[in-house]
Amino acid sequence: MNENFKYLIKQSISVSTFTASINFVLHHFSSMFIMQLLNTNLGRLRVIGFAEAISWILLLCIAMPLKYIWHQPLLVKYVGWVHGILFMAYVIFAYIVKEERNWTFKKLALAIFAAFLPFGTLYFDSQLKKEQITDK
Repeated sequence: MNENFKYLIKQSISVSTFTASINFVLHHFSSMFIMQLLNTNLGRLRVIGFAEAISWILLLCIAMPLKYIWHQPLLVKYVGWVHGILFMAYVIFAYIVKEERNWTFKKLALAIFAAFLPFGTLYFDSQLKKEQITDK
């Protein structure tokens, strides 16, 4: 075999091994992180808020243009349905966390208002993260 070819094979194996290792570590830690979040209602609210923000952005930036520009309404139906469920879950969990943590009505109203804005729940999540860190 050609020396350059052997070198390329060795490099590609080491790169693929490195990539596989990184993927394993990221998957393992992200799974652990999400599982930690799901242990509390505050963590569940954070996960739902993140999913709600993603669905809202998908609805506004992908599904709606497909419907109104290219006359393909199908994605609005499904993404809108998922977004609606996530929105309702976010509001319900915001109320549950309000009761559990004795939030003021103002903080609950801010949480619900954030759900109406693109990236709003992500902004509110930064406040929730601070609250969760102070609990530890």
